Amino acid sequence: MQSVQMNIKLALTSFSILGALSACASQSSTTRIVNEPSGSSVMYGSPKSITYVADVDVGREYGRITVYRNARCDVIPVTVMQSYQETLHGEEVVERTPVTKSQVAGTVEKQISCDQTYAQDVEVFLEAQGDRFSLGKTDSEGQVSANLATVFQVGSFEEVPQDAKVMVRPRSARPMVEVGSLSLAQLIKYNDRTSELLAQLSAVLAKGESGASSEEITRSYEIYAQLQDIASQDPRVQGISARFWELFVGRKKDESIERMGKTLHALSEAKETLKVMGDAAIPIYVQAAVSSGTLDRRALEWSSLRLIRALRGAPAVCRTGFAWSKVPSYGWPADARLASQYVRYGYGSGYNSAIQRSCARF
Repeated sequence: MQSVQMNIKLALTSFSILGALSACASQSSTTRIVNEPSGSSVMYGSPKSITYVADVDVGREYGRITVYRNARCDVIPVTVMQSYQETLHGEEVVERTPVTKSQVAGTVEKQISCDQTYAQDVEVFLEAQGDRFSLGKTDSEGQVSANLATVFQVGSFEEVPQDAKVMVRPRSARPMVEVGSLSLAQLIKYNDRTSELLAQLSAVLAKGESGASSEEITRSYEIYAQLQDIASQDPRVQGISARFWELFVGRKKDESIERMGKTLHALSEAKETLKVMGDAAIPIYVQAAVSSGTLDRRALEWSSLRLIRALRGAPAVCRTGFAWSKVPSYGWPADARLASQYVRYGYGSGYNSAIQRSCARF
């Protein structure tokens, strides 16, 4: 009888031990990898659907054409995934360690303008009266210049055709495309308007810094912006610009450009702003200068004027003191932020003193 009881006890003890071992086995550690979203961004596809646009500037005898290249890029949303290694005891996570990050691209949401730059080494033609006349190939900044009488093979400028199409032949042997037009009749109107605006601006500048009223100074910025828009390459406009900036901003433009300290960080910011702007309406020459990281005088003129206009519309910024680092908090539209960033890139952070001087004139 005792032997039977002993066997029963041994059996129960063994069963308890096996149960305990089984329970421990069920609670043993396991690991797994889990992925969770940790952020989002966008990336841009390769440039495609390339197009060209020409900026035509024609003076007496000579014509200068600048050709810009533009493209479209896909905007692709990206989800940033964080991978974790988890250690579990049963169903309980007892340890969680970050491992790697990865990016998961989504579907294309839209397209935007991208890769705005100068169209280099493309042949430019003028087409008039059924014939085409070559002006030559563009240089590193997309420009080509020629004597129009020589191009059209006529005796004088007066015999040049009144209207012509501007055509380019891309380097990739694609068909020739029309990118603009040249109208000598319109040129005459532009010259007359340029002379009128120059006379108005000269009258204000002749009064000097202390003689011009606040209203006249405001008007001078408007006139100067119009001159830059219609005749930036006119020697008369280039000549008066030095006096304009020296008088109202306290600097000599050419000397400032020569001594400038480029701020590459500001250029990077400008490039990012240009991307998110999408198809916002800013001059193509500004887009090309920012995208290619080129210091372009015309783009600096536009950016300086746009920055001044933003400051005039935000008097509180001038009262509290303009600061480059605070530009994102001013609530300015994207083109004004871009202008600020490009001005800082071109003239350096030390240009802040010129901005403060402008603020004092408002």
